[in-house]
Amino acid sequence: MTAKRTRGNGEGSIFPYRNGFAAYVWVTKPDGKRQRKYVYGKTRDEVHDKWIKLHQQARQGPVATRIPTLGDYLTYWLSEVVKPNLAPLTAATYETLVRLYIVPELGAKRLDRLDLRSVQTWINKVGRTCQCCAQGKDARRRSDTRRCCAIGKCCNSTPSPRTVKDLRTVLRSALSQAKTEELISRNVAALVKLPASRRRKGKAWTSEEARCFLESARSDRDPLYAAYVLPKGRGAWAGMGRGGPGRGGADGRLAVAASRSAAAAPRDEDREFRCHASASGHLRHVAASAPSRGG
Repeated sequence: MTAKRTRGNGEGSIFPYRNGFAAYVWVTKPDGKRQRKYVYGKTRDEVHDKWIKLHQQARQGPVATRIPTLGDYLTYWLSEVVKPNLAPLTAATYETLVRLYIVPELGAKRLDRLDLRSVQTWINKVGRTCQCCAQGKDARRRSDTRRCCAIGKCCNSTPSPRTVKDLRTVLRSALSQAKTEELISRNVAALVKLPASRRRKGKAWTSEEARCFLESARSDRDPLYAAYVLPKGRGAWAGMGRGGPGRGGADGRLAVAASRSAAAAPRDEDREFRCHASASGHLRHVAASAPSRGG
């Protein structure tokens, strides 16, 4: 008579459960206690695959039976790991990146269900998404001061490559701590690839635009007018090398490179200047009044 085949102690079991199947494995938790951990699925084969993976995790080391969501874990990580150990400015930066970028997209996912594909897709999406639209920056302004995304004119305010890199750094650091605490088996953020960063080319003014700016500054009797003209006379504006003083370069464009901090008089160091486009399309210089130092 053949003996009935049975599983050994702690190997677990697969059984029908509701509209599908379930299985459990005895695991050792991070606190050293033994407890059953369950997996579920619609078919027996699906549950069997999860059951095998759970066995492998149990043999490798402690397994957490309750896994928090990424949002809940980041709240704990910021308060118990980041703030006590990092500089206040660094902690504030981490909190801002978590609150504005990570939690809205990934916060509802459980730590153990956060996979490489979802994180890679998220990091790519962030880099090409207007954050004024995504975060409702313009929509939070008063109705009479809205000027871009809230009125249908997207400003295309995408995050810089440095911000995208910082997001990957913050998420990688948090998941590294979760791995140390044996909540997850691998850090998927460490495997994410970032898009190649490219330097943004500065937008140059044409010779006509530069001339309009200087004439406007002179007509307004701006005390900094000489400071604006001086770099041009010395050839410090881009394009002056070929065309000579007073003329544009080969492409007829001048890059505004006047350094106010180097040429401004000490008493005018608090002045501000702006350049507005008039109705005819020309640039107009607008100078703010310097604050009184006598009062």
